Amino acid sequence: MNKVKQTTHGDYAPAIHVDNVNISTGNPPVTLELSNRELPHKENQARTYHYGSGLLRFYGRDEELVLLRAFVGDIEPSLKLSMWLVTGIGGTGKSRLAFKLCDEYRKEGYDAGFLSRYQDNELISNKWSPEKPTLIIVDYAADRTAVIERFVSLYEDAKDWKHPVRVLLLERTETLLYERLRGLKGFDYATFKHMQHSIESLDIKALSRENLLDIMRQILERDPAIQHSPSDDRLWELFQKVDPKLRTLFAAYLAEVLRDYDSAIEELSHESILSYIYDRELRRWKELTGDKLYEQYVHLVYLATLAGGCKDPILDERSVQNLLPGDRYDQSTYEEIIDAHLSDENIIAPLEPDIFGEYVLLRLGLDTTRRSEKQTLSALRQQAWLLPGSTIYFVLYRMCLDLPDSERVQALIDMCLKSADTSTPKVEKMVAATKYNLGVALQELNRYKEALGFYDDAIEQNPKDAKAWSNRGITLGKQKDYKKALRAQNKACKLDPENAEFWNNKGAALDNLNRYQDAEIAYNKAIRLDKGYANAWCGLGFALAKQERYQVALRAYNKAIKLDPEGARAWCNKGVALGKLKRYEDSLKALRKASGLSSQDTEIWYNIGVAFDKFGPSYEEALSAYEKACKLDPENAKAWCNTSLDLLKLERPQEAEPACRMAITILIHEHGASHLDTKIAIDCLRDIYKALGLSDHETEIKIQDIIKEAQGD
Repeated sequence: MNKVKQTTHGDYAPAIHVDNVNISTGNPPVTLELSNRELPHKENQARTYHYGSGLLRFYGRDEELVLLRAFVGDIEPSLKLSMWLVTGIGGTGKSRLAFKLCDEYRKEGYDAGFLSRYQDNELISNKWSPEKPTLIIVDYAADRTAVIERFVSLYEDAKDWKHPVRVLLLERTETLLYERLRGLKGFDYATFKHMQHSIESLDIKALSRENLLDIMRQILERDPAIQHSPSDDRLWELFQKVDPKLRTLFAAYLAEVLRDYDSAIEELSHESILSYIYDRELRRWKELTGDKLYEQYVHLVYLATLAGGCKDPILDERSVQNLLPGDRYDQSTYEEIIDAHLSDENIIAPLEPDIFGEYVLLRLGLDTTRRSEKQTLSALRQQAWLLPGSTIYFVLYRMCLDLPDSERVQALIDMCLKSADTSTPKVEKMVAATKYNLGVALQELNRYKEALGFYDDAIEQNPKDAKAWSNRGITLGKQKDYKKALRAQNKACKLDPENAEFWNNKGAALDNLNRYQDAEIAYNKAIRLDKGYANAWCGLGFALAKQERYQVALRAYNKAIKLDPEGARAWCNKGVALGKLKRYEDSLKALRKASGLSSQDTEIWYNIGVAFDKFGPSYEEALSAYEKACKLDPENAKAWCNTSLDLLKLERPQEAEPACRMAITILIHEHGASHLDTKIAIDCLRDIYKALGLSDHETEIKIQDIIKEAQGD
């Protein structure tokens, strides 16, 4: 086991320095990194808070650590090699959590650490087996599908290993990773799923209010000169204003700004916080490099961050002859600039944390006014596409997800795409991947119109891109353009008829058009291609249930649940089917199981309300469920309508009236005043006004006013 040294820096929490470890019997060995990435620094010197820093104590995450320890410590003989995906938006602390876990298991004798992406080829090409229990962190997993494919290929060999290996995959969302894996020709997706510790990813949410306040207090209290620190309530109010997503990184950044600019707290925003850190860091860089080399080092940071990091070639004269000549490049200076230690002298690392690096790209790229500097940055953007190992297509994807200023982000993305020399086949392929990735990111953000534009661009560049066609169909479905959505899914299935996911997506498109028999055929096709595809079994059950074949639908849902016991949608649909069979008690059990697996799903709570209406009935409990459904999705017209109906049954017409009006407004916006569901809601409102004592004439006048208001007349 490696010797661990503790070093302290002023009032900061101890930084842990651990030598990197080799985990391979191959040649050269594969290295896992867990060294503290921060450099020694002066007391109270502000930093950018890299995940490997000892600057902040580790706060919270007790529940997540319990689950992760169970994953690492689950030594099942048949699963010597297993994986688990951890997701969460940028800045919430996924990497910090993984670092903490690795540190714990290093002390227990494990080989544990982050697998550098520059080590991927060594792991892929060499014979490999563990010499002791091993925990491997693969960050940016969607960009490293070849490594995941390698682990899957080792599954059978791993049964003979003496020691277990656990692989933790880190990514912002699961969507892009799973799509990329399904798109790999010959990838054994069934084995990959079998190797998962849980089919559901571990999604990292925001820390608690108490934990986030503790982080801010720790930073504020480092400076004894601060005499008027905000109260907890005021600090929390400011933090929510700065970052409604409550990301840990912004808690640290806010405290830094408050510590230095206490008088300007009324002007704080997401932009001003990042701008302060940006200006402060550029001043620091200038002090480190001096005036003569300042711009060259800034350009090096810009290029490395845009490319997602670079190895060897960035230092040779062909790549950077006009950027920073090799004899003037000093690794220790660059380390000070990016605030991190480089374990390999041939690596030029990007700025981290990601969000700060992305903001630097945004400011440098868009705020430069000098013509010569604009030309230099344009040349660097062109170079970023050409560097070996460049991941610019993922850097832009992450930027789209992380930064809220969509117009400025879009402007920089356009500049990067225009700079790409697509006459080079490699760059042409990367540009197509970039457009597809951006479509996925915007789809995740529910910005469907923009997502559709990128999918269209990707298809224009490569008309045979089946994934882009299928995602175009999904996006059109989100926009309720169901006929065009089906045409896109048909195109995807035609281009890649052996892809089960595309047939499943076609089934969903047919569901939206109420063509349930055709949907049944599509889902069965998906199942024939992949018998272990839980989503297709669930979709089949839905199509069958819509044909009132509830017993057969139940069998399909049970199959989906057997394949994916944590699939909330299958449990929910099973509950609905059981309700249709008047098995209300069993229906409630299934629906409660679904709500336990996915407590933020409005449809689950709506269906729980329906079940309570039928079973008992119990209107108070039904109302509680509908209330949750409406809170999760204020546009859930069915839940508002049923709320009003139950309140009327409970002789509470005054409370029922605003709920029914809300339902009518939503339904008119979605379907118009003549739609059957709208008419049912209007009839309910008539009953409410009757209960309130209004005459028929008064009722009709009020209803017409409500309809006109909803129509915008």
